[in-house]
Amino acid sequence: MDFVQMRDGSSYVGEVASPSFTIDAGIGKPLAIATTKIAWIIFHNDGGYPKDRVQLKDASELSGTILDGEVAFRSDATGEIRIPSSSILAIQLLSSFGREEAARPAARVSAAPRTAERILQFVESILRLPPPGVRMAIVDFGGTGVDPASLPPIAAALTKQAQQHFAIPPPAGYGIAAAIRAASGPNDVHPDEWVIGLLAQADQPDALGYHDQTPSGQPLIKVFPILDRKDGGQLSVTISHEVCETLADPNGARAAQWSDGKFWAYEVSDAVESTSYSIDGVPVSNFCLPPFFEPVKSLQGLKLDWMGLCKRPLEILPGGYGQWFDPDKGWQMVQNAEKPPRAYRLAMKGRSARRREIYGVAKS
Repeated sequence: MDFVQMRDGSSYVGEVASPSFTIDAGIGKPLAIATTKIAWIIFHNDGGYPKDRVQLKDASELSGTILDGEVAFRSDATGEIRIPSSSILAIQLLSSFGREEAARPAARVSAAPRTAERILQFVESILRLPPPGVRMAIVDFGGTGVDPASLPPIAAALTKQAQQHFAIPPPAGYGIAAAIRAASGPNDVHPDEWVIGLLAQADQPDALGYHDQTPSGQPLIKVFPILDRKDGGQLSVTISHEVCETLADPNGARAAQWSDGKFWAYEVSDAVESTSYSIDGVPVSNFCLPPFFEPVKSLQGLKLDWMGLCKRPLEILPGGYGQWFDPDKGWQMVQNAEKPPRAYRLAMKGRSARRREIYGVAKS
């Protein structure tokens, strides 16, 4: 399925029916590029940025001006519609199946060869898809009280969030994708997968979940469902929170320097952690976007978080918090004046404690 992200925060999932996009890249005659060859289109001309971008599936890229006035689109929910290009922020093109066949001259063939041809085209279309990025596995280590049947829908929703939302190139996303599955148990983990471990007991007091490292340096996410339930949290939101933060900052070491010289911890879900949205009926965490942390020339047409709730950079929403580094005192917590974060956050345990311990004030 294709994915169209609108500037107002809404989105469409379906199939882009436009056979090609015409772009003036300033290198001569405008080029018409078949949609089957395109992975991403980012529309920037009406959003404060000087260039549109087209990324091809062979990893090459063109910058310029998209000349198409509107995008033909169809989905099960909306049917046939045409969307003005000026209203679109980004398009991810994945549904190439059938387009090549539509472009070929009609030929009389028997039903059996046509079926075989369609199967081959479908396989080829899958092989042409962009790589899923990081691979993760949700592993229940036992004693958590989590229903195993609840994990595959959570994994599917988180995969959609990672691939259709988080993976949109900056500044509308982070350009980092992930494929997440529910493992059958601790022994069902592939060597290249990052583990999202569901544990019965927390090894950091009061932590509901945090991201850490394995002895070999591979990112490791730990979530404690029993404590999560006692704290009134939702397991899918807590896992989503940690997945987003791990993708943005795998080792918990990144910080963004603001115009006043302060370094803010690059924790993309903390400031908005009390807000969430739904994917296929599964609640997932809201997350901050790059312009929230990184000064840009213009915020016109940009969101600061996925749900569009923050009105200014570094804003702490009710129930959220942030951290900035003081060279003399170490990491300092900032919270919303009207509604503080949940009690366990005030103790700065888990992920925050690890950041404070490893990247604290240098000892003379």
